[in-house]
Amino acid sequence: MRSPAARLVCVAAALAWWGLALACSEVAPKQRLVLITVDTLRADSLNERHMPKTFAFAERGLRFDRCYAASSATQPTHASIFTGRHPWEHGVGRNGIPLGPDHDTVAEKLRAAGFATGAVVASFALERRFGLDQGFDQYDQRFEHMLVQGQWQGEEVEGRRFYGLGPTVLEKAAATLASLAGPKQFLWLHLFDPHEPYGDAAGGDIAYPSRIRALASSGALEPGHLRYARRLYNADVKALDTVLGAFLERLEHDAPRVETHVVFTSDHGESFGEDGSFTHGYRVSPEQIHVPCVVMSPSVAPGVRDDPAGSRDLAPTLLSLVGLDASGVPGRDLTRPPPDELPGVFGMSGEYGETPEVRTDGREVAATAPRYYAVVGDHLWAGDAKALREDDRAERPLAGPRAVPLREQFADFEQQRQRNEAPLLQDATTEEALKALGYFE
Repeated sequence: MRSPAARLVCVAAALAWWGLALACSEVAPKQRLVLITVDTLRADSLNERHMPKTFAFAERGLRFDRCYAASSATQPTHASIFTGRHPWEHGVGRNGIPLGPDHDTVAEKLRAAGFATGAVVASFALERRFGLDQGFDQYDQRFEHMLVQGQWQGEEVEGRRFYGLGPTVLEKAAATLASLAGPKQFLWLHLFDPHEPYGDAAGGDIAYPSRIRALASSGALEPGHLRYARRLYNADVKALDTVLGAFLERLEHDAPRVETHVVFTSDHGESFGEDGSFTHGYRVSPEQIHVPCVVMSPSVAPGVRDDPAGSRDLAPTLLSLVGLDASGVPGRDLTRPPPDELPGVFGMSGEYGETPEVRTDGREVAATAPRYYAVVGDHLWAGDAKALREDDRAERPLAGPRAVPLREQFADFEQQRQRNEAPLLQDATTEEALKALGYFE
């Protein structure tokens, strides 16, 4: 395995090659759209302390301080980003369910408008088999890292590589950009570094973090374990920032001759005990659904907005940034001023499986409760068609007339989910891989 320093040299070389390739090309691209999704990145991680390079770019863009993921799991949120639809509408209600080919994705719309399209994804959960490759001319899903000592949560893993880390992924992203022909380019870059196993992106020993995960499964976590896991997570975020900052600098370097638009966000956050949970997927608490969102574009004035935004709003936003008609795409175009009457933001839990969640105090809680969330005004409500609570952990049920509309909406969401959700992929390789990544028990 190459050292972090050696991998940084590789990134620098790839970026230099990218710049040379563009300089030597007969027709340089005039318009470039880049979507960056960082797996498992909490909203509070995008700051000067943990991500100084990325945050410096974000400060020059339009930041949404109240952006919420469509789900607390990877595939449902990414499907919402690319379709503008809620998980219960597009049918990807949990990991392991492919997005159906009947959905017209952002990448397909961009390709139809003359964009050369490329994607570089960093984890098995986004492989082609799950349908998110729709509309991409190139789709790089090569991973170099296996799981800890061939195991994850006691599952044996042989011969499969499940994820990639920032330096290698960004090398491939630079190469993909250099290879996209024509005057218009769209790149989707997915990064996995903050995700478990904590500490690997920073070059640390990840054997102890895997033991923490085993303790979580048995409800034997102590506060010290959670603090240690968060420190390793922060170290991974900082390591990612170093290489991601170099990539953003390369984009900025090309900006005088290439109109460049960048959208930066995450698919979900991560719990470290704040809500009695560890990692992600079961909850719709702020730690798991509050994510960063930044639009960096010469056509969008920089600043900070606090109107609630959601993952599905990125679909019309991406199209609008490059001048395409987004009027028929669900979601709200974030390049426009917020409306006087703000719509609510809705989403759902990751629904990892039928087994209960083991909370950090050892209690078992049904994996589907609460299932949905709604951000209405300044409040986050979570629950189902029967019960609603403000910010899941607060024992403050919403009752009376105000609760009726939300309960009715949640009941309708559940009916749509049951009607639209496609079956899980049943092949043994997929099931084993998703188990190994912690997505199923």
